[in-house]
Amino acid sequence: GPHIGSTSHFAALKTTNQSSVAWKPSEPAYFTAPAGHEDREYKLQRVHAVAFPTQKEMKQYEARLEMAKQRTHQHIGQEQKLFFLDARSPGAPFWLPHGLRIFKRLEALVRGVHSNYGFEEVKSPLVYKQHLWNTSGHWEHYSEDMTVLQHKEDEEVCQALKPMNCPAHCIMFSHEPHSYRELPLRFAEHSALHRNEASGALSGLTRVRQFHQDDGHIFCRPDQVSSEVARCLEAIGVVYARLGLTPTAVLSTRPETGYVGSLEIWCALRSSFIIDIRVRDAMGRTHQTATIQLDFNMPMRFELSYKDEDGAPQTPVLIHRAVLGSFERMMALLTEQYWGRWPLHLSPRQLLILPVSEKHASYAWDVYHELQPFGHVDVDDSPVSLSKRIAQQRVLRHNYVAVVGDEEVANDTLSIRHRDGAYVASPDAEADLARLLRHDMEQLPEGPATVTTVMQVLRKARSMEWPAPSSAR
Repeated sequence: GPHIGSTSHFAALKTTNQSSVAWKPSEPAYFTAPAGHEDREYKLQRVHAVAFPTQKEMKQYEARLEMAKQRTHQHIGQEQKLFFLDARSPGAPFWLPHGLRIFKRLEALVRGVHSNYGFEEVKSPLVYKQHLWNTSGHWEHYSEDMTVLQHKEDEEVCQALKPMNCPAHCIMFSHEPHSYRELPLRFAEHSALHRNEASGALSGLTRVRQFHQDDGHIFCRPDQVSSEVARCLEAIGVVYARLGLTPTAVLSTRPETGYVGSLEIWCALRSSFIIDIRVRDAMGRTHQTATIQLDFNMPMRFELSYKDEDGAPQTPVLIHRAVLGSFERMMALLTEQYWGRWPLHLSPRQLLILPVSEKHASYAWDVYHELQPFGHVDVDDSPVSLSKRIAQQRVLRHNYVAVVGDEEVANDTLSIRHRDGAYVASPDAEADLARLLRHDMEQLPEGPATVTTVMQVLRKARSMEWPAPSSAR
């Protein structure tokens, strides 16, 4: 700085915050202390402000800021009883039952892709000795961000919780010999990872110390890299389409100096280096989620090899791949994206059954036990008025509300009401269902519907039908 010569360049300027800060003359600054006062500590005022070229842009910014306050994932997570954070375990979310339902659905989405794209799920230990991290190179460049443990019997034995899965997957690859015919070999893992983020950097689910990542690693021959990267991009497109997100790919290239691997291989693979996938949230902010990275370094560090057609040892190429990235970060993004109005296939509260009065509660619970195996169904028969129970539903945002009264009990049906719409009678709910199913439906027809109809809808939402990959292995 200074970044501008005068605030007159801006038509709109607004201070947003101010705070007291201690400054010593020995620290870098744009001014100097008076002579003889160099050792003195000064109390300064730090002023935060935003500026825009036009008043219109300022108003747009303020509108986005106000909306952001209403739809933060921390607020929605607390309101809908999805998760919470506690100072006794900083940066590690506590998943409540309804939040874990969404977490498990995201895992199911990714596992569906793993199955179709030839990944084998594995599980590796959480704690490793320093020797492993020396081999991988993480200790030299990343040790300050690792959670280090001391062994109680031998203080010289230094261990650390894993911040990523790639070294463990390299151990798995090296556990037995491999032929070129076995490649590509694809590992996937969802275990907990730990990174020692600074306390001041922790923020909701977006910056945490414990998280889960849909880690995938592909060990392949150089001639297989292009097709494997294409398959990874295809898989990411399938998952993000299901979630209603539009991914943007950002390509990084080989640095001019300090790269690992032969220049011939880098030149041959010039279109497949590091690809970061970014998405915009509902507020227009950009988040990095998925990634595809080519790695020549780690296979050499672990001395990995496979036998080629002539029986000679060759070093495989390692492709790091994550579809969602951190599940926690994706949960934060989706919570704000949907504003807590979860689509049926992800929703932790798909259907709420409301008996009109106490005499209808028995039928409501009978329907609950019939539908519960097929989806996330709740019954609210609390001794308050029906209108108050409906008002509470607007906070929890069940996808559908089924009101049960005399008519529904007599006809063995449910009166369906969408969370955002009024009751609309449907003369033929079964026909509506068949029509919607043909279009990969995710909605119940509003109005009277049989229990069988609702069961089919919940079963459809639970099942994940993935298109087969365009290219076979």
